[in-house]
Amino acid sequence: MEQNDSNLQGVQPEKEEVTPPVQPEPVVEVNDAVPPPPVEAKASEGDAPPPPPPPSAGNSNTTTLARGPEGPNGPFPEELRRWNWGSFFLSWIWGIGHNVWITFLFFLPTVLGILTRSFYFGEIGTMLSSLMSLFSLGFAIYLGIKGNELAWQNRKFESVEQFKAVEKIWAIWGLVLFLVSGLFLVIAFLFIIFAYGGMLGGW
Repeated sequence: MEQNDSNLQGVQPEKEEVTPPVQPEPVVEVNDAVPPPPVEAKASEGDAPPPPPPPSAGNSNTTTLARGPEGPNGPFPEELRRWNWGSFFLSWIWGIGHNVWITFLFFLPTVLGILTRSFYFGEIGTMLSSLMSLFSLGFAIYLGIKGNELAWQNRKFESVEQFKAVEKIWAIWGLVLFLVSGLFLVIAFLFIIFAYGGMLGGW
């Protein structure tokens, strides 16, 4: 028994490995929810499209539009605000080709002249006829100034370049008709002078 006790005392008990307790990871609670990405609002069919960007100063092809009544071609381009020889020389003929019916006011002096000569004679008739002639000249000047705008508002054009080409043709024909009419007037005037001189010589 003593020997067994000595043997037991000589054997030392094995040390047990102590594992440290595992600490749990801290849980972070997210209170604020992440907002969803913004959704672009779709434009409805009735909404107007965004305005075009302003033209750059260096772009020479940009057409400046003037404010005023619009016709089948849109706003009147500012670059066309200039004299129109076709409307000045051809008046109502040019008006028929451009659907500008106001040009028929050119006949107003003729009608009033016939009426005044029928009812008035002497100095009153002459004065009224002179006023009608001034009206015709003033109306022709008005058409020359406003011709491009009237044409743009009443006749369809594909572009500004087509407008310029068409009005150039009208201007050429107007100038030709004006020169031919002037030539006939000079010939008629000379014929009257020579005929009247021959009559005086016969007397």
